[in-house]
Amino acid sequence: MDYKELAGMFYDVDRLADLIGVKPRTIWQYQNNGTIPNPFTKFGNSPVWTRTQVEEILENRKNSS
Repeated sequence: MDYKELAGMFYDVDRLADLIGVKPRTIWQYQNNGTIPNPFTKFGNSPVWTRTQVEEILENRKNSS
């Protein structure tokens, strides 16, 4: 597995925000208030979520609309 494949498995704040149509600071707020699950891990200072977690986030947003 190369770096691009590995990086594609994770979503950082910017990528997650882009995907769900909010600003990155909203992701930080969601994380702090429990709206989204805790990140899988951190790469440096950046939290990252797995594709499975992101699918769960999207499903929860769909069901709450």
